[in-house]
Amino acid sequence: MKKIFTLLVSILISQLTIASAFTDDAGVLSIDSVQGKCPGSVDVYVQIKNFGTNTIDSVYVDWMVNGVPEASIHYQMALNAGDSVSVLLGSYILLGSVTYDFHAWTREPNGIADNDMTNDSTLLSGLTTAMTGSYTIGGVSPDFANFTDAVAALVASGICGPVDFAVRTGLYTEQVSIPEISGSSFSNTISFSSELGDSASVLLSNPAGASTLDNYTLQLNGVDHISIMRLTIERSGTGTASTVIEIANESNNVSLIGNEIRGDASVSASNTTGTKSGIFSPSTSNNNDLVISGNYFKDNANGIWVNGDIASHATGMVVENNIFNSFYVGAFLLYQSAPQIIGNTIIRNNTVSTVDFYAISIRFSVGPLQVNKNKITCYNGNYGIRLRECIGGIGTEGIIVNNFVQVGGATIARGISLEDGSADQNVFNNSVNNIGTNTTTGSALFVSSAGTSGIRIVNNIFASPGGGYGMNIEDNAQLGIIQSDNNCLYSSVNTAYWTVPQLSLADFQLASGLDANSVSGDPLFTSVSDLHVAAGILDAAGTPLALVQEDIDGDLRDPSTPDIGADEFLFNGISKTAYEASIIIYPNPTSGQIKLLFSSDLQLTGVINVRDLSGRTLLSKAFDEYQKADQMSLDLSALPQGFYLIGIETQNHSIYKTLVKSSNID
Repeated sequence: MKKIFTLLVSILISQLTIASAFTDDAGVLSIDSVQGKCPGSVDVYVQIKNFGTNTIDSVYVDWMVNGVPEASIHYQMALNAGDSVSVLLGSYILLGSVTYDFHAWTREPNGIADNDMTNDSTLLSGLTTAMTGSYTIGGVSPDFANFTDAVAALVASGICGPVDFAVRTGLYTEQVSIPEISGSSFSNTISFSSELGDSASVLLSNPAGASTLDNYTLQLNGVDHISIMRLTIERSGTGTASTVIEIANESNNVSLIGNEIRGDASVSASNTTGTKSGIFSPSTSNNNDLVISGNYFKDNANGIWVNGDIASHATGMVVENNIFNSFYVGAFLLYQSAPQIIGNTIIRNNTVSTVDFYAISIRFSVGPLQVNKNKITCYNGNYGIRLRECIGGIGTEGIIVNNFVQVGGATIARGISLEDGSADQNVFNNSVNNIGTNTTTGSALFVSSAGTSGIRIVNNIFASPGGGYGMNIEDNAQLGIIQSDNNCLYSSVNTAYWTVPQLSLADFQLASGLDANSVSGDPLFTSVSDLHVAAGILDAAGTPLALVQEDIDGDLRDPSTPDIGADEFLFNGISKTAYEASIIIYPNPTSGQIKLLFSSDLQLTGVINVRDLSGRTLLSKAFDEYQKADQMSLDLSALPQGFYLIGIETQNHSIYKTLVKSSNID
């Protein structure tokens, strides 16, 4: 019994001794405010804590940098047990390209020796200043030898201002993943661009493979506020997985501008999972404010395949002024809020294949989507513009306007297709040419699903010279058409479908009660895919629409009697077709010098603009300088290689033709 009592007393004394040993105990939790800073003077703060049981009225904090002591501070404010406080130690000048070790510790809490010195100090080692300014990649004496090294520096240091990487001419065989970068913001942006401003000068390449894991050449993996500009990025060779750029993990405020994005040229089959895309974004997160502008998508199955989040939808999606030359999909967007697809040229890279082709496909979108001023050539591909379960809203309707759409094929062919309960969509002033030969499953316009509602169809050309319907409104969608008028319906067999095939426009009008002011006849397209028109029945036959002030070429619409279709033309003057034919640009492609030839009877007053694919004006010349001549010359040798638009603008017309600048001209 005595032994047990003695043991209990010993334990109690031990506990009291331990407790009394931690009455006055302070320490440094962290060294703050020096990470992610630009070179220059920074204030150095530490977080100190009272680990003891007594209130601390005073404590010293010592610190040093790279082994050199700095001036101590004597903190003399009450700090209760368990509390912590941020304390300014002083300022320190950080230099670029220097690695720093910061060490800070406390001593003499309440003027006595610290009871526990194991928690007094904190070390912050391997610190470098954040990046800001301009850097070079590749070439002679670069800041970074390659993309991988540049990204490693971003990850290690973060940024404290805008960071621009100029990539020098060369081949970079790398697979590059860019994660979230500390310090990036709307003002602190990151850019990678070719030093020469020419996408042909830089090639970032990674071979196509068999695995869909790590399926990319460039991955934007959670990075925000980044621009990739004027580079050529490719997946070389062939393989099951040939995606070029992957955008994932909520990478927001991303811009891809003026790049050439190349994939597997051997693709000749569908790709329903997006694993062979120029740009691919998985469905695991939103990537908001994604801008894809002025790029050339060459080969691969798909141009872009971008998902959003199924619950919240991605916002700020813009696809504009790109050229798509792919096999299976041009642009496919899912779960987007108010996406915009504007001014793109989409041409299938196979003129004879009958495998499905979807030039523009949007599914599960909400809000006021825009599909505007796109030129689509599918050849025998079967879908031009397809909306599936896309819901606008009253006052926030989506709009499909001023598009040229050519589709074909011997089976399903649908120029514009609204499916799966798409609602509150305006289909205005489009020109559709379905050259497909199927008389039952081919149509220039197709609308289906019992959930269809709020559809307006005005001022369009729906032509099916191969025998399909001009307009096919399935039975379950009829109640969803709230307006259809001032259209041109043309077919070599049945003009439309409403309950049953309708042979003529008059039959369709009688059956549907729609299209009282519509016309029927051959629109006289310039060619199968050039859907400028010359038919008099279209002239001044439309109705004014407040949302449609200009045509596909930028010509102003007549405010009271606009034309039907995407092309506003002068029927009683020089038609746009004749106008275009009266102007010849050569050589095209060019290495620098071009000539514009004008017919001798063409009276010109206006300007010629040279623009890049993002719409930026690079050169402008007034016509009146050349009115007396039938030709003029332009020197474009100062422009980098790439695609340009030559705009011939007069009072009545605005015609743009594509020009290729290349150094490889024989």
